Amino acid sequence: MHWFWMHLSGAIALLKGYRFSLLSLGLIAAAMLSGCDRLLTPESGWETYQNSRYGFEFLYPRGWIAEPPPDNQDGQAFCAPDRPGVTVAGWASQIPDISGEAEEGKLPDADSISPNPIKENFVTEQGLPGELEVQIASETSSLNLTLEYEGVIYRWQGRAPSQQFEDYYKFFSYVASQYRVLSATEP
Repeated sequence: MHWFWMHLSGAIALLKGYRFSLLSLGLIAAAMLSGCDRLLTPESGWETYQNSRYGFEFLYPRGWIAEPPPDNQDGQAFCAPDRPGVTVAGWASQIPDISGEAEEGKLPDADSISPNPIKENFVTEQGLPGELEVQIASETSSLNLTLEYEGVIYRWQGRAPSQQFEDYYKFFSYVASQYRVLSATEP
C-alpha cells in the first residue's frame, strides 16, 4: 500500500508541474498576441502586392519599402522603414514534374517528389489550407506560410529580430491569413 501512495503523490506532483507549464504557455501566448494590435491597422493603411507571374497577392503596410525584386519576378519583399530587420515577403515556384524521372519499374526518389511535405495546420481567409510555421533563431525569427495549389508552391514570410519577434507575431499572423491565390475560387 505504501508503494501506491508514493506513486500517487508523484503523479500529483507531475500534474501540478504540467498545470504550471500550461499556465506559463498561456501567459506567454497572451503577451505575444497583445503586443502589436497597433500594427494590425497601420495608421497609413494597407497596400497590396500582386504577382502577375504566379498570380498571388499579400498585404503590407503603406510606406514600407520594396526591396529590389529578383530577376525572375517570382516575388517581392518589403521592409519597415523605421524598424530595421522587420520584413514581409512572398514568392512562388513551380512544383517540379517528376513523372518522367523514374526509370521503368522504379519509383522516383522520395526527396525529388517533396523534400518537406506540407503539414496542413492553417487555413487562409480565402479557404486555402497550408502550413504555418514559426522559426525562432538567436538573431532573426520568422513566421512562414507555405501553400500548394495547382502545381505551384506559394510561400510567404514575416521576419523580425528575435528579441522583437513577439511584438510582430499577431501582425504576421494576420497578414498570412490574408494571403490570396488569385486563381483559387472563394469557398
